[in-house]
Amino acid sequence: MSIKKNLLIIGMAFLVLACGATKEKTESYVILDADQTAALMTNYMLEVPKNWYSYFGFHDMLSHSPNKSSILKENYYKSEVKVYSYDTDSFHSNDIETALKAHVVGLDLDNMLKPVIDFEEHAIYGKYYLIKRRFILNGDLFLNLRALFNYKNQDYIISYNALEKDFETYLPEVIQMIATFKIKEMP
Repeated sequence: MSIKKNLLIIGMAFLVLACGATKEKTESYVILDADQTAALMTNYMLEVPKNWYSYFGFHDMLSHSPNKSSILKENYYKSEVKVYSYDTDSFHSNDIETALKAHVVGLDLDNMLKPVIDFEEHAIYGKYYLIKRRFILNGDLFLNLRALFNYKNQDYIISYNALEKDFETYLPEVIQMIATFKIKEMP
């Protein structure tokens, strides 16, 4: 076997073991209380409306959804907010303009799936981009709104997915969540 194949096998084995080796894992699709939610927001803070709940959803990501369904798995993509910020090269940009180029694809499309881009000013972090796009999943039409921030060369994305018919219903609360977004300063 070649060295590349051996390294690939070792790398895959490490990945499998590392993913399953967490000491304490929060159960997926179980409503979290305010203290649990705050503790899981390791590098940011976000005020979740009282009529929303927080839970670990798909891919064990902290998710927030309107309190409209008692079966949390039904909210997967249907109405949810997540925050993405990874310590990887793909989430490190020199400024907000570079971040926009790194995180937005499909600008050259000339159809209904082409993203619409606007910008706003955040009280703390200044200019941020709002990227709205459509996508189709299992035959349903969805809208996705992403608020893209760049702070100290780190990119943060607040992502809101909803069925097209529900998008406007929850948008005011999502905009309020974006306004409350705060990055936790790390020493």
